[in-house]
Amino acid sequence: MKSAGKGSVARRSRFLLALGFFFFINPIPLGFDILPDVFGCILVYLGLNPLAYFDGQTERARKYFGYLLVLEAVNLLLSRAFVGSAIGSNRMLAVSAVAIGQAILYILIFRSLFSGISYFAMRNNLDKTLEKCDGCAFLSYLAFFVRIGATVIPELMYIIELESESGNITLEKIDTIEGIMSAKPMIVILLSVLALVAGVAWFISIKGLTALLFTEGKEVLDARYAEEFTSKPALVNIKRLRGFCFAMYFALAFATDISFDNNQITPIWAMFGLIAVTSFLAKGVGGLKHSRFVAVLPAIGFFVCNWFKVKYVPYGAIAVNETDLHIVFINCGLAVFAAGSAIVCIRLFLKELNGICRYLLGTDAPNNGAYLWFCLTMALWTAGYVVPYYYGYFSTLRLIFSAVFIYKTAKTLMQINDAYIERVSLYGE
Repeated sequence: MKSAGKGSVARRSRFLLALGFFFFINPIPLGFDILPDVFGCILVYLGLNPLAYFDGQTERARKYFGYLLVLEAVNLLLSRAFVGSAIGSNRMLAVSAVAIGQAILYILIFRSLFSGISYFAMRNNLDKTLEKCDGCAFLSYLAFFVRIGATVIPELMYIIELESESGNITLEKIDTIEGIMSAKPMIVILLSVLALVAGVAWFISIKGLTALLFTEGKEVLDARYAEEFTSKPALVNIKRLRGFCFAMYFALAFATDISFDNNQITPIWAMFGLIAVTSFLAKGVGGLKHSRFVAVLPAIGFFVCNWFKVKYVPYGAIAVNETDLHIVFINCGLAVFAAGSAIVCIRLFLKELNGICRYLLGTDAPNNGAYLWFCLTMALWTAGYVVPYYYGYFSTLRLIFSAVFIYKTAKTLMQINDAYIERVSLYGE
């Protein structure tokens, strides 16, 4: 079994799953995640690839991990604006909303994942894996719902605090409420320790299950994956193209550049950073050879622009201050560099996207004017950045233009992906 050697897909998947599950060990006290779950979702999603190819339930679990990835990414972006807020109601609302979404997805994930593993183990006579599956499933539900409870319960104490603000309340009740609220730090610590213990126990169990699975089923996985998948370039290209398209859909969402209370929720610099990273996923299907390097310039440019604006540009609803002339000139220089490099990057990206279409389909991608809409978006962004007092007049129109750019670019990606899948289904290689 040559495939079970250095390039063993079972060994690679085992490593990715163990590393990905490690990001879910830690508790999340007061919504602060030391090991962001979003990175764990990415690793687990990649690690489930071989199993997902052979079993529909595991494929469904992998898709749910993709949904969890989006939820955790949004949570990570909003944590500074909401969870870090001094307003208790905002924190309670944000944490509760995320917890509900997590609870639903955890149930769907574990039900599909362990059902798929059990089925694969039963079909291939992996007896030790099958015996351990049920116990690991129970511990998974327990650990993750303890983790959610440890995050939500301290925030729900804000409801008790509201009682002290009501008009009809006695001094004795006020003292009782203050006593309960003063115990909140201790409650957070106790719940976090409980969640950490449950998380460590779960990680040991899930790591043992994956070790058994990929030890007992190593030869089966490597042989079948090589014979039925990697030996067929068209199937490999479909997988690569689909992964690249989904990554780009996520990256394009940051073109909206939405801010809330001076906190960037979807910073535009993140889009270019993600373009640089996701370009590696297009390797083998035509590739993005140059835009991955050019994308670094606007990513740095927009990041510096945001930092400079927050630090040196006085603007707010309470007091209107006159911006110094030299600050305006620096703003203008930074904006021109960021917007100019962004326009060049998107032009190059769309050109190389057309190259991917020619490589896979032999035809050019349809020209739907996405580049023009992005140029208009950058023009409005530059005007609003250089003169922040007029930002409100441009922001809505800029958001509309960016939405049109996102729609047209995503439509091109979908057309390439669908056309290639149809071509492979009709003509094979």
